[in-house]
Amino acid sequence: MTELNRKSLRLVPSPENPIKIVFGRKELQKLSSKIKLVDISVGGIGLELPDAKSILKVGMLIEYIELSIPGEGKCTLSGKVILVQGEKCGIEFLQIDEYEIRKIARYIFKREREIQQLKKKYVHGKYHGGEGGDRGVCVYHNRYKTGKGRY
Repeated sequence: MTELNRKSLRLVPSPENPIKIVFGRKELQKLSSKIKLVDISVGGIGLELPDAKSILKVGMLIEYIELSIPGEGKCTLSGKVILVQGEKCGIEFLQIDEYEIRKIARYIFKREREIQQLKKKYVHGKYHGGEGGDRGVCVYHNRYKTGKGRY
């Protein structure tokens, strides 16, 4: 699925506090320690899975997916494989309950705010409230700082 076809915002989960995932399919249960959730949206998830092409096929139904979302608890869903490319695959959620959508949406909202704060702190911080007195180009604004706090 291309970026233009997506219906909802996808975000990368926190590496410090990852989303845990459990599948009902036996072939996926065996590989659970090797499955990496790379993005999430209210419409589905993106995964990295070694040798995904031999395990998953586009159109395959996955009747049981359990996500343990930090701060929100567990979500039980079903899904359909919509993309398999090398080790990457995409799963679209099917028949998702409104309650589960809200859990995922809250997580995405919190994670988006967290990412924005990290961007400000690490990309933006050196020249904006970080270590004062530095002169140089602000990576965020791509402008020259005079040293007096103005551009």
